[in-house]
Amino acid sequence: MRDVNAKNGTAFPTDPSQLHLVLSGGGTGQALVFDEKNKKIFLVTSPTRMKGEILDYSYIKSWALNYVTRSFRGNLTYQDVHFEFGTNDIKRPRIRIPLRSLEQGHEWNLRLNVIFSC
Repeated sequence: MRDVNAKNGTAFPTDPSQLHLVLSGGGTGQALVFDEKNKKIFLVTSPTRMKGEILDYSYIKSWALNYVTRSFRGNLTYQDVHFEFGTNDIKRPRIRIPLRSLEQGHEWNLRLNVIFSC
């Protein structure tokens, strides 16, 4: 992220203590990284090469935490946990970010409320 910040004058997190600004977890490599200072989002499309695109906070219009609940022998499991972001882009009206767990989704739902209410 240091290279991205240097090229674009952004302040995306570069320190492990700022992982609360990195939304990822589903194993696909796709992630959202938040620059609170400049109100920018880095949509990571290739984590190994740190490729992606920089978007304004206004690009995101809505989000929903989605998952499938399954019951097996009385135990509930949550599968296909992900966020679906609605955008203002007619060519890409949604962005899907997979998550590790429903707990991570609930925590990030609260964070997103804070991030986008500023």
